[in-house]
Amino acid sequence: MNARAKFDIVIPARYESSRFPGKLLADICGKSMIQRVVERAAASRAERVIVAVDDERVAENVIKHTGASVVHTSSAHSSGSDRIAEAAQLLDMAGDRIIVNVQGDEPLMPADLINQVAEVLEADRQAVIGTAAVPFDLLANGQDPNRVKCVIDQNHRALYFSRSVIPWVSSARSDQAPIRLHHLGIYSYTVDYLVEQHSKREMSPLEKAEGLEQLRALYHGDTIAVHIDHDYQGIGVDTCDDLERVRELVARLEK
Repeated sequence: MNARAKFDIVIPARYESSRFPGKLLADICGKSMIQRVVERAAASRAERVIVAVDDERVAENVIKHTGASVVHTSSAHSSGSDRIAEAAQLLDMAGDRIIVNVQGDEPLMPADLINQVAEVLEADRQAVIGTAAVPFDLLANGQDPNRVKCVIDQNHRALYFSRSVIPWVSSARSDQAPIRLHHLGIYSYTVDYLVEQHSKREMSPLEKAEGLEQLRALYHGDTIAVHIDHDYQGIGVDTCDDLERVRELVARLEK
């Protein structure tokens, strides 16, 4: 791993999720969700794992059960990246340092995938954000707004993200449909980009409409490089049903 690909992980941990309040402390086979996310992050090649919290209950759980550092941030942030920007400033992180944003509701995020997202910025020097997506079954998941869809160009750079089905393909051309991609909520960026550019911008109209923070970057013409992963079997927890599915998966894996 070369010098530029060294990285830290910051996990944005907001307690009051609009769709599932308190989910970070939900039990998953004897451990809290945030504890499992930290364990996945710690298994990566990150040099530090930091949890950016807005609630003392989450902070206490992280401190008690993990070796991650905790930094207290405002409860007013509109996105995880904005929360991480505050954490980076509070910690006085170097401007060229790479941060990987691992969401606090991804308890099955593979460590190898975290490493790969960190390296996306090295592979594509025009990109200011790295992220990941996985092929998915349109019939099974296409109508679920919690499963964010992603469209990329020939260079694996993001064209758009949406909660709606994209691209639309007519039934007459169904055999010509491209690979459908489900976007995973993981990002890499430098501290300079995050603090000096991204977090200083107002929420874009697209970001407000879709509720997707990455659209702020696309709206301003920034390049997002997308790593396509074919092995990811995790589930981001947006609902109680997602939580039950994760519990079933973990129970099977830990037998």
